[in-house]
Amino acid sequence: MKKFNITFRTLTIAMCLLAGATLLRAQQGQTGVGLRMGTDPGITIKHFVAPHGAIEGILGTGYRGLLLTGLYEWHKGIGTEPGLKIYGGLGGHFGVFNRYAYYRKGPYYDVVYVYNQPSFGPDFIVGMEYDFTEIPLNIGLDLKPAVDFYGGYSYMYLDGALSLRVLF
Repeated sequence: MKKFNITFRTLTIAMCLLAGATLLRAQQGQTGVGLRMGTDPGITIKHFVAPHGAIEGILGTGYRGLLLTGLYEWHKGIGTEPGLKIYGGLGGHFGVFNRYAYYRKGPYYDVVYVYNQPSFGPDFIVGMEYDFTEIPLNIGLDLKPAVDFYGGYSYMYLDGALSLRVLF
């Protein structure tokens, strides 16, 4: 009887490991974590929540501060290459900046350095990315225009970046 328990336990553990590995392999590529290198560098995390929809979070360090951005993106395949996609999306950001601000005083502008200025606003994104089939890597190139509201002022900027993500 003891021999049967050991064999049954070993078989159960082997089946659980096999099921877990199969499930992990089936879900491979749904989440990517990596670096975003561009105007507003930082860390990017993208997770697919639907066949053509993803959410992306970006923790950026541009403009001498921290910026947290959340986006929902719609993805569409291009041509016959399975890993090549274009995408577009929208979302918003919140952050704290230390930046130069330009104020009009008479016919000239004065420059004032603003410390720890909270800001927020809408973000949009459009880009292209490729998932490599041989290795768990994703590379993307995008443009992310945004409007920033801070201290009673608004500022529109364009952020472009190259992102490298490890897929799992």
